[in-house]
Amino acid sequence: MQYGESTDAADRVRMAFESRRPAYSVVFVLCIGKASVRPDTWVRYPDAYKKHGHAQDGVRDIPECKALCVNDTKCSSIDWVHEAPDGQHCRHHGPTFKDVPVDTIQPQKGVTHYELRRSRSGYWVEMPNSEVEDPAAKATAAGDAESCRTSCADDPDCAMVNWNPAASGGKRCLIHGASSRSLPVRVSAGVTLYQLHRGGDGHCGEMHIISMSLSCH
Repeated sequence: MQYGESTDAADRVRMAFESRRPAYSVVFVLCIGKASVRPDTWVRYPDAYKKHGHAQDGVRDIPECKALCVNDTKCSSIDWVHEAPDGQHCRHHGPTFKDVPVDTIQPQKGVTHYELRRSRSGYWVEMPNSEVEDPAAKATAAGDAESCRTSCADDPDCAMVNWNPAASGGKRCLIHGASSRSLPVRVSAGVTLYQLHRGGDGHCGEMHIISMSLSCH
């Protein structure tokens, strides 16, 4: 992701944040990196297929067929036709390819069907030297900030985490539920608050971090 691509999202976060905490101001917004959350996975169905697959000409092998599907946000599954002519083995399925009722997986010798299970995607808002005071927060055993964020992404109810490297063992990573979004954010030196904004952004398997440097008025 290039600088500026998250401008709309960042503006929404900034406005919501400023309206809730007038004692803070956003100094800058910058995309500083990406953190892997979990890999995409595939469910394999030997001797099976779906009708109405969209042929991908010139694809040489199954990894290439899968990669093309992953990079197409509308692709949800593939068929690999083993005995097809060279370059005609790969078939993709997805919403843009079906003008018919939803297809089901059916038996078919010589074809392997793969269903794509995409990883979560979205973005994080990083707030250095900030925390929320949440009596309902859950402590995890995460040993670093990335593991802390991963624990949050794996929990459907998690909305944000506090990472405090100076806290005692087992209390460095605190996970906050969806209700924590209504809690005030306060200054806390050395603690980093990460807000998780879930949703498809076209970058499967990645979380983008938007850094928000805060200062008091």
